[in-house]
Amino acid sequence: VAALRRAGSDLALISYGAGVHDCLRVAETLATSGIDASVLDLRSLAPLDREAVLAVAKHCGRVLIVHEDARTGGIGESVAAIIQEEAFEWLDAPVRVLGALDTPMPYAPPLEEFCLVSEAEIVQATRRWEDDLRLALVDAHGEERALPLLRRYGPAFPVAYRDALSARTAVRDIAFLEMLDEANPFAVSLYRPVE
Repeated sequence: VAALRRAGSDLALISYGAGVHDCLRVAETLATSGIDASVLDLRSLAPLDREAVLAVAKHCGRVLIVHEDARTGGIGESVAAIIQEEAFEWLDAPVRVLGALDTPMPYAPPLEEFCLVSEAEIVQATRRWEDDLRLALVDAHGEERALPLLRRYGPAFPVAYRDALSARTAVRDIAFLEMLDEANPFAVSLYRPVE
């Protein structure tokens, strides 16, 4: 049975073994910047607690799987496939998988450290488009309004659109959605699920 080591609603970090400790430290780091991350400890790979995996994925809408196995062919890809197949409609972004380099694991500690996923890489994987957008919103509206605006209007931008969209342009679009929302709250609900 999997164990929820930390509850959150913005992002699910799923791991097992030593990766859980890294994810817990990363979740605390993310909390200082307003990102509330869940940490799910799989504890067992066979049997895999599918219900817990799907529940945390559905609750958070964003999932990052972290494991020490090689990324290619590792258990993380299998867990990602389960989530994509059975909880796709609840996801706000593609499931991401972080794993060790696709190479035989070296014995020398510095080389082993180089091959494994670091906490810095986990943090980097969580901060992508949303982080750039949050920083641009802070510049435009101040710290107090940035996070509520991001939570309210950020999901209105499809993932494919985000790659081609600069954060500065998204800030302008969010200002438009905010004006539209004030005039007609129903109109913005067409862009995102109602909370």
